[in-house]
Amino acid sequence: MTHLSKSELYELSFPDTEVSDFQLDSLGRVCKISCIDGLLGKSPGGTILNKVTIEIKDYKFVIINEFIVNHTPVSEFSLEFALKDICEFNLEEGKVTLKGFSKIRGFWTEYVFNGGSLGVAYENAEKCT
Repeated sequence: MTHLSKSELYELSFPDTEVSDFQLDSLGRVCKISCIDGLLGKSPGGTILNKVTIEIKDYKFVIINEFIVNHTPVSEFSLEFALKDICEFNLEEGKVTLKGFSKIRGFWTEYVFNGGSLGVAYENAEKCT
């Protein structure tokens, strides 16, 4: 697996990327997400990353919101709130935000991780034409 540099993380996006595995360990403060692909840079001319793993470790806290009509805070994570896809990815200093539809409930769901470290790795890459 190849790991992205800190500067490359800011060029990363997940345009409607399918999630193949979603794990969130609230006690251990680790979230690990496996995706089919991701995009580094802009399309065309960017790079498609295949078999991407996102790992957020040692975060201070995570806020999970489910949007049915208005936003509803989720008090405790369960698999029914796991994402089936990532449609929006935003990285700011000290904060990672992931948005997409939940796999079981099907509602728009937002994860905001505050603090911690973000690591992203991929198996192989190809130029986007």
